[in-house]
Parts: sequence; structure tokens; C-alpha cells
Amino acid sequence: MVTSALLDAGASRERVLGAMGLASGLGEVDVGVFEDCRDGVRCLRVEVDNADDSVRSLDDVLGFLGGLELPQEVLSTAEGVFERVGRAEERVHGDTVFHRVGAADGVADVLGASAAYHDLGLSDASVAVGPVCVGGGRTAEGYPVPGPATLEILSEAGLEWCGGPSETELLTPTGAALLAELCDRSVRFPPSTVTEGIGVGGGSKELKRPNVMRVFLGEFRELSPDQLCFLETAVDDATGEEVSFTVKRLLSEGALDASVIPMGMKKGRTGYLVRVAARPGDASSLSGVLVDELGTLGVRQYPVEHRHLVERKVEGVEVVLGGEKEMVEVKVAKGPSGVIDVSAEYDDCEELAEKHGIPLRRVMRIAEEAAR
Repeated sequence: MVTSALLDAGASRERVLGAMGLASGLGEVDVGVFEDCRDGVRCLRVEVDNADDSVRSLDDVLGFLGGLELPQEVLSTAEGVFERVGRAEERVHGDTVFHRVGAADGVADVLGASAAYHDLGLSDASVAVGPVCVGGGRTAEGYPVPGPATLEILSEAGLEWCGGPSETELLTPTGAALLAELCDRSVRFPPSTVTEGIGVGGGSKELKRPNVMRVFLGEFRELSPDQLCFLETAVDDATGEEVSFTVKRLLSEGALDASVIPMGMKKGRTGYLVRVAARPGDASSLSGVLVDELGTLGVRQYPVEHRHLVERKVEGVEVVLGGEKEMVEVKVAKGPSGVIDVSAEYDDCEELAEKHGIPLRRVMRIAEEAAR
């Protein structure tokens, strides 16, 4: 349904169907696009027919994708989708062998969604998804819904999901991987938005409610809501070096932020209050880091209903240093009134400062001015 909705939202049929047709290299595919209606709701439906039932490994699929003549950004997105499925399959089954996922129709679906995503320019936008309804009952293999690989993908991406509303599987591993690869985050409610385009994609299953996916294209008019929580622990028997290493590990393993506050503790001892901002799905693993590294006996967790985020994206800018053209990644933040901050990536600037013998501050200033 992702491809159908993005096509309905305005993606080029020629480019999307052209990308999907390349899957015929694995087995002849027949792609059809139809106007449809689901319980009174008009939608667009894409059907892919083929008789390919081959079993392929992740390497097989990636090797096939690498030989296609498509824009690199489309191929990279498609590869990212299959790599997510591969990681999930390996965690669940111990291998990266695909069954239906690697068949020609599955590859066509992923290529179509990837092509539509980039045709609409969504790689340069902020893409959010509401809580994903996974259905209920059992999968075709007999596992409880969501299936093991689907659940792994949702967990890795930190996407919010819920059961129901139908007693059938509504989200497959491929669908979960597409949402994880194409979306930045989960939101409970959409932020205030001016809608510029709408796409409605229909699914093939007959359900008791409209089986459709809607895509909204538009401009956010307020800061985006995002859920998070705070973790907190106080220690009085850890060294400064241990605390510093803990903060570094927390950030590398998914913490949104981490801070350390020196404080006085019982019996006149000095200690540290360590506070961590985290996504709710990461709270357990990050609490484990605090226990492992600091030996704390407990970690407090405080829920935060939401935080407000400005729109942020990382883009590459070209600069001239020492007579040579170089690329630097720069983080650009936008608020309701426009660009509010431009910040050059430290690691890129440090490397170029050492390469050209130019002060770090100057390299950062040049890169930030180039991005404005």
C-alpha cells in the first residue's frame, strides 16, 4: 500500500512503474495500477503478479539490486529496506534467507516504494508515521501477530505500534521495513499542518473497515511533538573517568542526550547525578548501561508526555579549503520563522582542519556560512 499511496499523492507513474518492472530480472512481473474503492473511500491500488517463489539470501537480493540502472538514492533506499529485513531474519532465525520477501513481486514492491519516495522529494523532508496497526490473530506461519521478524524491525526502528483493529495480519516484515526506512519517527497525533497533497492507497485484503493507507504531504506549522523519557541515577563511588566513559557509551547506544551534575550525597560524600534523555523503547537497554558501568542499584525513569522539536536535517555543503573543494555535513534547524541555527558536523571539520592546517573554528565558520 505504500507504493499505491505515494503514487496517488503525485509520484510519477512512469518512473515508479519503470523501477518496479526491473524486478522482472528475477522472474517476469506484471504490474497494474487501478482506481478502486474501499467501503466508499476512493483509492489507488497497485497489483504485482508473478509466479516466482524462489528462496534467496540477502546477498542474492543486494547483488541483484546493485546491477540495476536506477538512481543511486533509489537503490540505497531499497537496499536499506532489505538489510532491515535481513537483520531481523538473522536475529529470529539465525540466517538471512528470504522466502516471499525476496521473490520478484516483493522486490518490485520495494523498488516502487523507493522510487516514489524519492520522486516526491521526501528524502529531504521530515516524514512521520502514526502508531502502526499490526492486526491480530496469527501469521500464515502460525506465529502470534506481529510476526517475529516484523516485531524485530519495529523494535530496532523505535516505531510505535498497536494491535488490531482486525483479527488478521496487517503488517508484514516488508511493510515494517519500508516504514522504518522511509519514516523519521512515530507520532501519536499529527502536528499542525497545511496539507498540500493527499494519497490514498488500497490494500488487497477484504476487511470489515476500509483497508487503506493515507499519505499527507504538507508543511508543518508548529514544532513537531516527540515522546521521550528521562533516566536518572546518583552514584558516589564512581570515578570521573568511569562517568565520562558511561556518558560516551550511552550516546553511542541511542541516548538522545546525557548530562552529569556533581552533587553532595549522604555522609558528606561527593557524587554525580547522571541524567539521560531517551526514547521510551530504549529505556531498558540504557538503564542496563548505567547499571553495568556505574554499579548503581537502581535507575529512576520519568515519562515525558512529549517534547517539541524543530525541523532538522543534515545536508552536505561544498567549501573551498587550501584551494581544494571539500564536502562538509551541516545540520540545519528550522523553526516557524525560518532557519534558526546552522551547525557544522564536528568530525568533518576536525578532519579538514588537520588536513589543511587551518584552525578548526575557521573551518566550521566557512561551512556554516556556506549552508545559510
